[in-house]
Amino acid sequence: PVVVFLIVAAADGNIDKKELKAFAKTLGNPDFAILTAAMQQSGCSLQELIVDAQSRMTDPVSELTAIAELLNTRFPADAASAYKVALLMLGKAVAEASGGFLGLFGSKIDKDEKAALAVIAHVLGLTGDGNAGSAQATPAPSDDEDPLTAGNLFPAFKPAEWAESAKDAVAMQSVYLNGQVVPNEPVVSYAFDRPETVAFLESSRIGDSCTLEQVHTAAMRNLEDRLAGAVHWEELRFDPGHDSVAEVHGLVLNGDYFAAEALLSEKTMRAAHERMDSAMLMAIAPARGELYVTKLLNEEFNNDDPEQLAGILFAHFALSRFFNPEQAPIAPTIWIVRNGRVVGTVGGMDLVAESARKSAAKREEEEAALLEHKATLANTAGGRELQIAAVAKDLDVLMRNLQHVIRGYVMEVVKAPDFDGNVRVTVEMAASDYNDSMHGDVSQAINEMCAFLTQQFAALQKRGSDGNAITVTGNVARAKAA
Repeated sequence: PVVVFLIVAAADGNIDKKELKAFAKTLGNPDFAILTAAMQQSGCSLQELIVDAQSRMTDPVSELTAIAELLNTRFPADAASAYKVALLMLGKAVAEASGGFLGLFGSKIDKDEKAALAVIAHVLGLTGDGNAGSAQATPAPSDDEDPLTAGNLFPAFKPAEWAESAKDAVAMQSVYLNGQVVPNEPVVSYAFDRPETVAFLESSRIGDSCTLEQVHTAAMRNLEDRLAGAVHWEELRFDPGHDSVAEVHGLVLNGDYFAAEALLSEKTMRAAHERMDSAMLMAIAPARGELYVTKLLNEEFNNDDPEQLAGILFAHFALSRFFNPEQAPIAPTIWIVRNGRVVGTVGGMDLVAESARKSAAKREEEEAALLEHKATLANTAGGRELQIAAVAKDLDVLMRNLQHVIRGYVMEVVKAPDFDGNVRVTVEMAASDYNDSMHGDVSQAINEMCAFLTQQFAALQKRGSDGNAITVTGNVARAKAA
């Protein structure tokens, strides 16, 4: 438990009294009785265990890897699995208690904490949903849960490439719910939602006693219960900057990991029909946790009709979310919905999709201009270290993109024969939304990001020359005077 705590909450090596108190309180939860029982056998206090772990461990992820191996070799599979799941649940609870990344993005668990939890899940062998762009689809075992009674089973949209690689392993069907899979279209799979990971229902579980239709009914019941009272259609209005259209109007459903799958809920979609006062809707589920709808007058668009043009502009906006998503992309498909059910797709929208792709690429270029960066290899006594210099012109872009910049440079430089494993990151703050009083918080956030990346590279077994561990350190330069 202490190792998990260090990975999630204390990646920078500093643990204050507030964090320690919160950790002790979390361990008091009955869900973690299996963990506290193991800790009590040591005869040491929590403080002593943490001090001991900090003094002897240079790499908590490697330590966790060794723990996973012990669990795999010394314990029955069910006991090892229960302990691993409890560890991952503990990591999630610790992340929730930390309050989010700088508290800036309104998320109880920030992106870096989620990534840290993903590393823990990977090391423990608790297979998850995978990276947004991954085509790998090996399902985690789900034999311990009955899909017809499990309250954590939900429908899960997956892209066509994933479906192709998983077609012989995972239970799935088309969005039309006819038991078939349509080539080159996303599919509906079924996932057990576990702490910070999901396990897909294997196709071998489908048979006479557990039909696909029964599974879907159970999963939809869980989804509607989950979304009820927590997720609502929100108005989406914006000026598209077009001479013929003053305003674009639609609805968006988000705020939950499975919000996109509400497309399959007749109850939810009928509410959208009523809100938009339209018998026919276009619906787009571009990325995980996002569903957009607006009225559809005809299945074929006419650009000369201002109301239809507004629909095209809405589709353009929603499709751009597919090409530049914050979560895993699902599909650039525009669905036709009648009476709450998906009945087909809108054709002839290739040009709109291509325009949306270009807009997303332009946005990416604009964000790149707000985070200028360069990297050099500098000579040191032990070889050459990677030095990354970044100039941040926007605080949100910095927090969202810096780790990707660092990761990209490191993945290239590991190929250099004399790279000593040291990565030094210097960030100069030139953002208009930054002031000197924020220096401490931003520095702490960058340090935590660097510590997490250090752990991640260790988990990925990326090393410098001579087997040197990759160590990422950061420094934030105060804003220069005008």
